[in-house]
Amino acid sequence: MSKYKDRRQQQIVEVRQRQVKRRRWLAVIGSVLVLASGVAVWHRHTNASKVNATSSQKPADEKRTLAALLALKPTQLGEFDVGLVNLLCAEGLHGSENLDLDKSLDRLDEMATRVRLETDRNMRQFRSKPAEFRNSEGYFRMVALATVLQQDFGIRYNPNRASPVGAGEPDDKFYADSHDVFLHGLTGEMKSGTCCSLPVLYVVVGRRLKYPLSLVAAKCHLFVRWEDRETRFNIEATAGGMTAYDDDHYRKWPYPMTADEEKDMGFLKSMSGAEECAEFLATRGYCLRAAGRYDEALTAFEQAVRVAPDSRFYGLLLHMAKREEEKRTGHFRPGIGMPPDPTLWSDPPEVAWATWNMEEDLRRRGLLPRPPPSAFKRPPPGQPVETGNSGLPPTKQTAN
Repeated sequence: MSKYKDRRQQQIVEVRQRQVKRRRWLAVIGSVLVLASGVAVWHRHTNASKVNATSSQKPADEKRTLAALLALKPTQLGEFDVGLVNLLCAEGLHGSENLDLDKSLDRLDEMATRVRLETDRNMRQFRSKPAEFRNSEGYFRMVALATVLQQDFGIRYNPNRASPVGAGEPDDKFYADSHDVFLHGLTGEMKSGTCCSLPVLYVVVGRRLKYPLSLVAAKCHLFVRWEDRETRFNIEATAGGMTAYDDDHYRKWPYPMTADEEKDMGFLKSMSGAEECAEFLATRGYCLRAAGRYDEALTAFEQAVRVAPDSRFYGLLLHMAKREEEKRTGHFRPGIGMPPDPTLWSDPPEVAWATWNMEEDLRRRGLLPRPPPSAFKRPPPGQPVETGNSGLPPTKQTAN
C-alpha cells in the first residue's frame, strides 16, 4: 500500500511538473505572440505612415507629373503637399531642366527639421519674455522659422529681381527663369527667389511643422498668414528678418487696390488648396509666355480657371492672355477650351469633353433630350468657353 501511495505521489509530482513546464511554455509562447503582434502593428503603422506620407505628396496614380496633377479634380488638390504641387507646375520650364523632385523635397524636409530643432532649443526665450514676441507663441515660431531659413540656409530675395515699388520688371524678364518664381530656385544652389516663391517656401516648411499657414494674394504680390482660433497675423516673406503687416498695409502696397478689386479678385483671402494650385499654374503661364510658348501659356491659364472656377482673377488673366495673343497673331486662339456645360468644368478637360461628346451623340440620336439654351448659362468674360468653341476635340496634355 505504501508503494502504491509513493508511486501515486510521484505521478502527482510529475503531472504538476509537466503542468508547470506547460504554463511556462504557454507564457513564453504568449510573450512571443504579443511581441509578434506588436511588431506587426508597428510594421502596419509604419507602412501606413509611409503610404500616408506618400499620398500627401503624390497624385493618386503614383506618377509625380504635371499631367497626373491636372487629372485630379479641384477638390482633391488640397490633399497634396503644396511643395510638390508647386514643383510639378515648374515642369518643363526654362530653368527647371535639371529639377530633381526628390532632392528638392528632401531639402524642404531638412529645412523643416532644422526649424523644429532651433525652435524647441530657443523656446525658453519666449517663455521668459513673451512680450517681446507679441505674447504669441505662433509669432515666436515664425520668428524662428524666418531666422533659420535666412541665416542657416541663406534664403534671400534675388537682388537681380529687386525693383522700386510701383516700377516692376516686364513680365518677359521677371518670369524668364523659373528659378525666380518656383521653389527649386530656393532649394537649389541659388537659394533665392521672389514674392512668387518665398511665401510658398514659408508655407511649405511651416505646414511640415503643422503650423496653420496659408498663402494670401495682394495686388501683384503674395504673402503668408498664420491663422488659428486664437491668433491671426500676416508675414512678409520677402523682407529681411521677421516682418508682419496688417491687411491695410497690403491694400496700399505694393500696389493700391480698390474695395471692389479686393472683393472681386479675392485679394487678402486665405487660399484653398485648389486656389494655390491655380496660382502656380498662372505663374507657369507667365513663364511659358515669357519663353514665347504661347499655346502652352494659354493652356496653363485655362487650367488655372478650371482649378479655381470661382475666382474672377484667373478668368481675367486668361481673357487678357487671349486678347494679347489676338493682337500678336491677328486671330483669336481659344486654347484647349471647355464644353459649354458649366456642370462639367470641375472635371479635367479630357474627361469633360468625353462626357460632352457622348451626351451630344445621344442627343443627335434622340436618346437624350436637348436642354433649353438657358440651361447652359454663358460664363463671364475670361472663361475658357467664351468663344463658343464646343466643337474642339479633346486635347491631350501638351508636351513640354
